[in-house]
Amino acid sequence: MGGVFLNYRTADAALGAVLLDERLTARFGPDAVFRDNRSIALATRFDTVLWQRLRSADVVLALIGPHWFEADDSGRPAIHDPQDFVRRELAEALRLAIDVCPVLLGEDTPLPRADQLPRGLKTLPKHQYARIRTRDPGPDIDELVRRLADRPGLGVIAPPAPRRVTETTEGHGVTVLGSVHAGQDVVFGGKTEHHYHREARG
Repeated sequence: MGGVFLNYRTADAALGAVLLDERLTARFGPDAVFRDNRSIALATRFDTVLWQRLRSADVVLALIGPHWFEADDSGRPAIHDPQDFVRRELAEALRLAIDVCPVLLGEDTPLPRADQLPRGLKTLPKHQYARIRTRDPGPDIDELVRRLADRPGLGVIAPPAPRRVTETTEGHGVTVLGSVHAGQDVVFGGKTEHHYHREARG
């Protein structure tokens, strides 16, 4: 399957995961990006799907927000719980030598130090990281997506192709031929129709 696997803690980085997922799926397609809440079908065994997708990923994005080290109900950081899925996913990716990119969410979120991390994750700080600033995340997300697209494994994944449509605009008797995207003006014989905005994708 390959593609990008999003590793994140819901209480810390759920919004960041959604924003990244939207941009990544726009570039690579939804099947090439794994985000648990979107990618696991209803009633399927989530753990089976999750481990299959992780082990086949080209790169894992480890989303680290300002509350990544917050204590759980036991009073210790969740990352030190052997059953914590964030920890287990990262440990498995590192064990399999899958590329892992820490993505720091926020202007001041630090890269974790090796002495803060449990066994199996201590090499995480050695991986090249990216930062997404919360005040203006768009440019940082765009740059991250661009750099991912430059990777040999991901660069060959094409975005979803627009679906060819043939329709008649109601009330105008005009036939539209070709690919139409949301927010795109459609030109009919030199006249631009701004009222027709439709995204057509396969």
